[in-house]
Amino acid sequence: MFAQDSVLFEWLNMLVEKGSMTIAEWKSMTGSDIPNGDPFYQVITIERETIKLDREKLLHSRLEDMYAWHYAIESRLYEDTDYG
Repeated sequence: MFAQDSVLFEWLNMLVEKGSMTIAEWKSMTGSDIPNGDPFYQVITIERETIKLDREKLLHSRLEDMYAWHYAIESRLYEDTDYG
């Protein structure tokens, strides 16, 4: 895993744990603007200054659409929900 991938893994994992957060919280915790690249743009929505993780989209992502660490987070989410 590359250094940038490690950071993205931490950020996606944070969203999995929180489910949603305000844009201000995101910027404070990550030091970054709104996530708009892989893997975020496929699994988040932004409504009224809040970033929301769409767990269903994350859970139904295809393996070929993910990096290995995306799958690791999806597996953890799957185990922590009613699906696991």
